[in-house]
Amino acid sequence: MNLHSEKKSVATKKGSIVYFAAGPKDAPRTAMLLHGLSSNHTTWLNFMERFATENIRTIVPDLRGHGFSDQSKKRDWYDFSVFADDLAAIAEQEQLSAFDLTGYSFGGYVALTYAAAHPEKLRSLALVSANFMNPLRYGRFSPLAPAAAAFVDSLAWLTYPQWLKNYPYFEHGKSTGYLDSTLKGLITMPLSVNFWMLARTLRLDLSDALPRIACPTLIVRSASDPYLTEREVKDMARKIERARAVTIESDSHYLASRDQDELARELLPFIADPASFIQRP
Repeated sequence: MNLHSEKKSVATKKGSIVYFAAGPKDAPRTAMLLHGLSSNHTTWLNFMERFATENIRTIVPDLRGHGFSDQSKKRDWYDFSVFADDLAAIAEQEQLSAFDLTGYSFGGYVALTYAAAHPEKLRSLALVSANFMNPLRYGRFSPLAPAAAAFVDSLAWLTYPQWLKNYPYFEHGKSTGYLDSTLKGLITMPLSVNFWMLARTLRLDLSDALPRIACPTLIVRSASDPYLTEREVKDMARKIERARAVTIESDSHYLASRDQDELARELLPFIADPASFIQRP
């Protein structure tokens, strides 16, 4: 299937956010899909085609700092609350009254923040390879998190004078491996912006957001995710009122790019009927 997607943008007080829309405009459901750090909307190209065949419209942004969206070197513009405001602006422009939101890795933090701030807007929430605390919090290196965040912040300021003015657009699905994907991702955005977002991840604490999530929620983890522990997933599922956790047999954190068939088998039936899906035994 050669799916046509429409490139669109929404103006905010903190720069323009670009997103791509695909699938039937009169579809009964609309899913917004959020990519991870150092990536862009192309993470979801395969899913956009799959969803269209199921009569689901997709809205897939380039998160701020990524791809075609604003990449201004203004540290405060990369708070999670600002990312959530960007989603709200897209939802308003697209006149979405109730939609399905999926966040992958860093995009999951954005999705959690939005879901807590706008519970009335979501029909369902899916968190893929996504923490609610900093990735070190549940491991043996937890005491190092503050120092690690401060170190990454210092790297942001050291790389602030980066000379590049224009950045290439990386098609995520054409990478040849983890290292290739990482290196290509790093050159598609200012390094200072990347480090600011990574530092915010190392300070992450969205535990207060979890009880405010009102919609059915699916939490997807790989069996051997080095950044997301089984204990953390269980804690999330317990603190979100209507949540179900599932595990995909994989040794990778990168489910949306490396285990697309397996992930689609969980996401599609969940979005089709969120309430019934989370009640399955």
